[in-house]
Amino acid sequence: MKKSLLTIGILATGLSVQAQTILLHVDDTAKMYVSNGALVYNGGGVQTRGNGNIDLHGNMMVVGSNATDVFRTIDTNVTPGLKTTGANIILRLNSPAIATYANSTYGQLYITNLAQDKITGIVDKEYKAVNQGSFQQMALPFSNKTILSLSQDLLQASNFTGNRSTSSLAYWDNAKTVMRIVNPATSTDLGNSTVLYGPTTYFAVGTSGWNPTPANSGVLTLKGIPFSDAVASTSSVNLANGGLGINYGSSGQNLNVFGERYYSYINDPFDTSWTTNYGKELYQYGNPFLTNIDLSWIGADVNEPGATTDGNRLPIKGIRFSQEGVNYTASGGTTTSTNRTVTFSRNTSTGATIPAGDVNSLVIKPLGVVYIKLDASLITTYASANLNRSLNFNTVRRFSSTARATGSYSVTAAKNSPSPTLKQLGVIALDSQDNEISRTYYVVRDNATTGYSSVATLQANLGYNSSNAPINGPIYTNEEYITGGIDPTYASQYNLYINEANEVNFLHKKIPLTLNSPEISKLKFEIREDAALIPANQSALSAGESFWIKINGANVMLSQNQVISAGSVTQAGLYYGEPQPETVLGTSDLAKKNGTVVTYEKSSDNFVVIFDKNWKNADITIFDMSGKLINSEKRVNTTSNHTLSIPKQLNNGYLITIKADNGQVYNTKVMR
Repeated sequence: MKKSLLTIGILATGLSVQAQTILLHVDDTAKMYVSNGALVYNGGGVQTRGNGNIDLHGNMMVVGSNATDVFRTIDTNVTPGLKTTGANIILRLNSPAIATYANSTYGQLYITNLAQDKITGIVDKEYKAVNQGSFQQMALPFSNKTILSLSQDLLQASNFTGNRSTSSLAYWDNAKTVMRIVNPATSTDLGNSTVLYGPTTYFAVGTSGWNPTPANSGVLTLKGIPFSDAVASTSSVNLANGGLGINYGSSGQNLNVFGERYYSYINDPFDTSWTTNYGKELYQYGNPFLTNIDLSWIGADVNEPGATTDGNRLPIKGIRFSQEGVNYTASGGTTTSTNRTVTFSRNTSTGATIPAGDVNSLVIKPLGVVYIKLDASLITTYASANLNRSLNFNTVRRFSSTARATGSYSVTAAKNSPSPTLKQLGVIALDSQDNEISRTYYVVRDNATTGYSSVATLQANLGYNSSNAPINGPIYTNEEYITGGIDPTYASQYNLYINEANEVNFLHKKIPLTLNSPEISKLKFEIREDAALIPANQSALSAGESFWIKINGANVMLSQNQVISAGSVTQAGLYYGEPQPETVLGTSDLAKKNGTVVTYEKSSDNFVVIFDKNWKNADITIFDMSGKLINSEKRVNTTSNHTLSIPKQLNNGYLITIKADNGQVYNTKVMR
């Protein structure tokens, strides 16, 4: 959509204004309409009077230019006072019908350079969202909004209660990893550092007595005074002490201060169930503004795209959030919400990050919330990146609904050579009406880890239910063997939403894909490189390889936005690089088909390859157990034994792949 830019001068109807305080004035009964896609810039104060109205379907920037600028509404008295009932600045949901609201555009308001006491105007924000059950995840971006006024906005018959029930308003305590109840006689922002809730608080709003999804084209309207960005509570949020020092007990069996078992509500997709770090360093926040926030580059400002960076350098492991507009029930057709997950790959020398997974969903809407997982060890590991725990929400505001681009796509790397880019395949399950049911991701990179590893950085699982059993989603992958195919040891322990593998040692090998719903009719594919979508209908990535799927016995090379029939398939295979024949995947089978063997030579303290007598030359690759490439040799002469280049000074396991010119493959593992 073409975007228009309107720079406001003094607009006044029937009231004189002071230029040093008000640049834009909309008088009683006057209307100002900002259309969908338009951007209005106002470099000074904004004032409406009486029933004067700014009908905001697009985007508006209010940028203070001096200390006397204000954002306010006044009444029509001879001596004007402040009007506090709202209906003057309305942020519209542009397509509120049941069938379209989840993907609707909406009005956004950006205010900067104004202190909180200069912002007194009431803003009306139209709201409609997927009903998330007993509690609705929400941010409440309004200064000192009373709990009673919130209940009235939500059309409840009475105020929230102070007991622990679905009639209460709760907030997330990041340090204690527990929900606490907000006193219904207070406000959602007490405005000081002695309380745990403020502009960025994650709220859980009990849904007893109200419906987040009004029928037909109906909407709810939340009213309040926007937060100022001139405070540390939005510009310098400290992510620290998340669950640290709390003993969750074996498998989360211990009780919190309210007598609830931790396993019943803590879900950490970035660690396997109840390991040492499970449920720790988790932080849940709400968007404090009436503008989108884009979190796609908060891991480091090293190599962040564009001339201006957001200045955030968190030791981030992953992000999870709730996504609207996913249609799935057993009977089909009902709109529900589902979790979306993003992990981050880091450059091993600079610490620069690239997001993987649901990248575009890293744009959090107004009233939206986000769940952030940190890994404190990254601060030391990537010392040169100057990572810290401070998150600046001010600098991540964006009107755009898509994540900040990395730049145009181009093919620059040598064909069939590994490249340092992160390559990502999204597999989207659709029903017969092309509604999305669920999705899963397969990502590869030259430094990624194949198979189970405690140092895997890109993986995220589907989580666990209240009984601590792994969740089985409609579509997912499982942990893989180094030789390809499912690793049953871990398949029973967790199911993967994002699965990573090393693009070198797992080239042409199978990631097991499970289709776990009879509602799945089709599969659609989304392909990214370094978080940017490749062009429509394109297959090739920068290394010259493509993603493939093996389904119903057929190998299919995948292109951007391609859709294929899933039929009644329940199992398939994903591949980076054309699938190699199944007959050369298993180590035991290969040993029978050729005479190649790796043996230890005690006299030299070396591992030596004795080649099959029918081989002429071979390629050899060696990886350590973390997936790091140790050595690669091309066209090795096979007429004599060959000494492998394996470090002697380290105690480690090594995975060796030897591929002959005749296509035969020998895989083995040795321990130094």
